Amino acid sequence: MTNEISELQKNLNSLNFEYRSDRKAIIWSFSVFAAASLAFFGFTYSKIESILNEEFIKKAKEEAENAVDDLKKKNKEASDILEKIRTEISDKKIIRRRSVLTFTHPEGGYNEREKQEWSQRYYHIKTPIKKNSDEMWRYDLTGYSYGIGKPLSFTWVGYTYSDPPDIRKSYASDNTDNKILASQYFGQDNYLYLQFGPISQYFNSFVLDYQSGSTGEKIQKHDEYSVRLTENNVQIK
Repeated sequence: MTNEISELQKNLNSLNFEYRSDRKAIIWSFSVFAAASLAFFGFTYSKIESILNEEFIKKAKEEAENAVDDLKKKNKEASDILEKIRTEISDKKIIRRRSVLTFTHPEGGYNEREKQEWSQRYYHIKTPIKKNSDEMWRYDLTGYSYGIGKPLSFTWVGYTYSDPPDIRKSYASDNTDNKILASQYFGQDNYLYLQFGPISQYFNSFVLDYQSGSTGEKIQKHDEYSVRLTENNVQIK
């Protein structure tokens, strides 16, 4: 009987060991499975997140590009409308363009230490008109000179057709009682310059309007105007 009990005890111990071993194996298997599952789902989530991010960035980029294109289109439409407003065409095809140039001197204001702010200067306005362009023109400048405390008003007319090239029927005038010299000339770059001065440079502002002559407008672009100041009555070289 004792031997049978001992043998039974051994069998129970063996079963208990196997049970613990199997339980460890099962637990280990579940742990490995859980870790593998987490790794798989983690990788999958990361991949999905990456794909979503790429799609989001792609969509955002497309929307931004579309918004920029739309803005450019609207700006172009607004510029065209503004140009139509500024441009007048008569039945005789005489074209007038308002405010081809706007100018304020100086743009950022004067420095308190600036000692030349009231100095006399000559203004040279570069236009898009070239020699031998068969262009007839009238330019009208209107503005305000705080330096002399008076309005500004000048007119230039002329015609480029001549041989050798020069300005035909040239006329330039100060339309006020300021008695400021006005003239026009072709610079060495072959562009027409409108000139006036001398005048105090202290806070002068003006706009320039254009009108074509009887030959019709020959200027292709009206965005090539610029202004230069000189101390002496010289032509731009």
